[in-house]
Amino acid sequence: MGKNTAGVTKWGLIDKDGKILAEPQYDWMAGFLEGLCAVYLNNRWGFLNTAGALVIPIMYDYIYDPTDDGEFFAYAYPNPEHKIRGFYNGFALVNYGGYWGFINKNNTPLGEGFAYNAASNFSEDGIASVRKYIPNDNLAYSGLLRTNGTYIIAPQVANSQGYIFRMVRPVYGGLAGGNWLTQNNIISRGIINSSGQVVHTLAAGQYDLIQDFSEGLGMVIKDRKIGFIDRNGREVIPMVFDTASVFKNGLAKVSQSGKYGLVKNDGYYALTPEYDEINEFSEGFAVIKKDGKYGFINSAGKIICSPKYDNAAKFSDGVLPVQTGGSWGLINTQAGEVLSAKYEAIGDFNDGLAPARFGGRWGYIDKTGYFVVEPVFNYASPFVGGAAFVRTRDNKFSLIRKNFQY
Repeated sequence: MGKNTAGVTKWGLIDKDGKILAEPQYDWMAGFLEGLCAVYLNNRWGFLNTAGALVIPIMYDYIYDPTDDGEFFAYAYPNPEHKIRGFYNGFALVNYGGYWGFINKNNTPLGEGFAYNAASNFSEDGIASVRKYIPNDNLAYSGLLRTNGTYIIAPQVANSQGYIFRMVRPVYGGLAGGNWLTQNNIISRGIINSSGQVVHTLAAGQYDLIQDFSEGLGMVIKDRKIGFIDRNGREVIPMVFDTASVFKNGLAKVSQSGKYGLVKNDGYYALTPEYDEINEFSEGFAVIKKDGKYGFINSAGKIICSPKYDNAAKFSDGVLPVQTGGSWGLINTQAGEVLSAKYEAIGDFNDGLAPARFGGRWGYIDKTGYFVVEPVFNYASPFVGGAAFVRTRDNKFSLIRKNFQY
């Protein structure tokens, strides 16, 4: 909840019944993850619980933001797990006094505490990549940290094979890319397992960088072109892409010369790179754009609706808002018309209703197009848990229920 006081917006917290849990006093709120919400005040971060109580003091310089971390995510889209800001897998990655560390929900630092120059979130494997700068060496060293605070590989400490790691990527599915110093002080690059053992060494100069593994395939980069290798280092998808995502459900989004497509894990295209946009999948479908028109595909990359609409939103509750000639309607997952185009805008369906604008005002429609809540608002958000935020004609925010009557 945001409140404007003397030209300054402050944020607080209310429940679905409109009860104020935390007065508007914060400069920003990052949203709830694992029951805690990161809040920002006077250039510091802390955490609220769902009752609005400040359970972790506002004391941290930063919370992890992957968009600022070019060292970990050069050239390619990161694994979605690394987009998390706040608590994830039981810990939050925060910065205190210029160094990064992990805290639990009791605000107890993990392991060495705030000791790292860079770090990643804990992956689903329960492993985080950490990095330390060692002043005496004037070098940075990487390691892998467990959620119990112990190291799999400690920075600047050789593993059982005698390797000291200069860079280790986050571990996914038991695999990570990295580079290391051998006992002869030669830098090598290759694949590491979740035990910190090198399982494959790549030829010198073969790649500039190894990005994250996902579904058994790792992203590799050479001269800013991206391809994929398997767990044995075999190049299964050649380096021909300008950008790429990690694999998810057997597909990776790739681009060539500004056009997007989808490649399968066997190296064949599910969708050739000829589209202006391929949006995120929602309910098993993704909106695509080509030559200024919009359609959608299914989770296998099959075109269900060829691009023909002027605009499209995303699937919610089995329907997709689409625009034709300046007006919006709804189609279903088979591309059949559910609601003819007659609205100025339609938002996401939730709890059986969607915000819709008609005659310059917002209300809420069901899938038949009937205004269950009449269009009387300047703005309306989707319903969540039986309640929705609206902006009234005097530009004040209010919270309404589905049975609201003006």
